[in-house]
Amino acid sequence: MPAKQIAFDTDAREKMLDGIRKLARAVKVTLGPSGRVVVLEKSFGAPTVTKDGAIFAEGLKNITAGANANQIKQGIDLAVTAVTNELTKMSKKVANSTEIAQVGACSANQDATIGQIIADAMDKVGKGYLSPHFVTNTAEMAVELEDAYILIHEKKVATAKDLIPVLTKVAEAGKSLLIVAEDVESEALATLVVNKLRGVLKVCAVKAPGFGDRRKEMLQDIATLTGGQPVMEELGIDLEKLALKDLGRAKKITVTKDETIIVEGAGTSKDIKGRIDLLKSQIEASSSDYDREAAVEEGILPGGGVAVLRARKALDTLRKSATGDQRLGIDIVHRALSAPVKQIAANCGLDGSVIANKVEESKDTNFGFNALTQEYGDMVKMGVIVPTKVERVALQNAASISGLLLTTDAAITEIKEKKAKAGAGAGMDDFDY
Repeated sequence: MPAKQIAFDTDAREKMLDGIRKLARAVKVTLGPSGRVVVLEKSFGAPTVTKDGAIFAEGLKNITAGANANQIKQGIDLAVTAVTNELTKMSKKVANSTEIAQVGACSANQDATIGQIIADAMDKVGKGYLSPHFVTNTAEMAVELEDAYILIHEKKVATAKDLIPVLTKVAEAGKSLLIVAEDVESEALATLVVNKLRGVLKVCAVKAPGFGDRRKEMLQDIATLTGGQPVMEELGIDLEKLALKDLGRAKKITVTKDETIIVEGAGTSKDIKGRIDLLKSQIEASSSDYDREAAVEEGILPGGGVAVLRARKALDTLRKSATGDQRLGIDIVHRALSAPVKQIAANCGLDGSVIANKVEESKDTNFGFNALTQEYGDMVKMGVIVPTKVERVALQNAASISGLLLTTDAAITEIKEKKAKAGAGAGMDDFDY
């Protein structure tokens, strides 16, 4: 067992801060379109870390000076809650694929081509057929299925073997089949196409709409409307053992390259009403207007650090009601929220403080500094936007981990053993491998 070392109080926190500062230096230079490249060596089991060390570093200064760590943490938590609420108010829904492309471009280091690919991919998810070979009406380039069964699958259909039993049952019943799944991979898709072209079975496959938990909910909606049972892991349903009674039904289904329309599903009025009542109760149980408006899609905000800089105005009122050293925690968050704008400007070789001040002076919520073109203006119109969820999660994670570290009084770590270098092979010189 490796030997252990223990550090206490300020010594422990200072050592953790040293590590956070090293990480922060590597992260912050990547911010913005002028961000630098950082080379990473990825090892197994990397820890969860804060995006930068601004909150923790400021808090540690105050604790070292004698401030109450718990009250500072309380202030940080109160401030983050106020700011995230403000971000939610500022957020707007993604209106079209252009804005999706803009988000994608920001995520792809301002590569508009990659951004458009992301937008195109998101536009196609859950809409049209997976292969034009499924088309039955060539004039309209549409798939038309009558009195059809519907197979609803949460996961990818990977192999033909998984589908053969249900395909056989549907073919023997003389019916057509629509498959709604996360995806249908090449082998399984080829099997469907061949059977359709040979006239063995009239079939079509489409991608399930949505992502993650939202996809599950939407598949459950489709199942309820069509009287089917979705194939989901938690329900313990095996695709190979699926019976016809588990499949949904519809009087007519029309699928084009862009959309899927299901008409007169076989779901009972009782089941549909039950599903509606369940969704209503979930909406009523939502904890905020934001949850009522969008369960998963959190919308977008002006990027470039503008959103969090503006959201800190919510801290002015909060500070008045705070007590003791809570105010220090609130002030720490207030200062930290200007760090993104300043760092993005610094990565362009500009004075971050000057730019942050000019941005904050404007009463226009979307007004900011576009580091790519180095001009001021409406960030949303210029396409510099960021997903609300990204800003919210980054802030909450930074505050959570900072609060944990600020109230840590001891750190137990392993003493690293010095490893001898492995013998180098021919031409390998002194590289470790």
